[in-house]
Amino acid sequence: MTTSHLNAMAKLKTSRAGRVVWWFWPLLCLVGLLLLSIGVLVFGYVSGTEVSKQDLTIRTFSYRQLPILKWQIGGVLHEFPSCAATDVAIATHLKPLQKGQKAEWDLVEFEEFGSAKVQGDAAILSKILNQRSDTLSFYWVDWSTQHPIRAAELWPVVQDLAHCNMYWAIPPLMEIYNSGTKDNSLIPERNESIIASAKLALTEAEARQDTAAIAMIHSRLAAYDEFSELKKVVPESETSKSDKPSEPTSSP
Repeated sequence: MTTSHLNAMAKLKTSRAGRVVWWFWPLLCLVGLLLLSIGVLVFGYVSGTEVSKQDLTIRTFSYRQLPILKWQIGGVLHEFPSCAATDVAIATHLKPLQKGQKAEWDLVEFEEFGSAKVQGDAAILSKILNQRSDTLSFYWVDWSTQHPIRAAELWPVVQDLAHCNMYWAIPPLMEIYNSGTKDNSLIPERNESIIASAKLALTEAEARQDTAAIAMIHSRLAAYDEFSELKKVVPESETSKSDKPSEPTSSP
């Protein structure tokens, strides 16, 4: 075999190797993107539910994320399922959103692949609002229609307790208003239940030095505190003092 033949064979092998390299990398990238897309679609789905502190409406959310890294891909999709609080029987009794006030959403539940479902305290309120009657209609919508006086006293308080993150205090209050068949006022009983729960919440907030929670409880629940019992537990003045910056002392 002559030298020219050897050079020709070497050039052929080189060109073939080049063609293999040229096809290999695009194919590898394509396979990688395909696997990544499947991973995101199957293992990167995140979903959950939230409840609004303002109008007690419920919404779901979902988005995609990169598995393991948990980097969000794209925007969050929101949907608003049928909710008891949107019915006029309840909505007419709720405090409206103030000018410039933004809606706040509390977590009901959160779920992602490979992790146990997480439930927030707002799940208590969500379960109450989703209760159904024998006719599969929302129980508290039917109740509010039949008891407009009690509904007017109850639902604004539910909003205030939600703002204070005192969801655990809502079921006892619902039991009080759900007792009996009359549509009579229960303000004394309501206030007693609220203040009893608020005392516990204030004590816990003081133990963890949560001045924001203390201030919120005082501001939201003061209207139900006829005998200034909350100030005896944790004075509101202590919270305001702790929030103020300390003044520099003058040297003698």
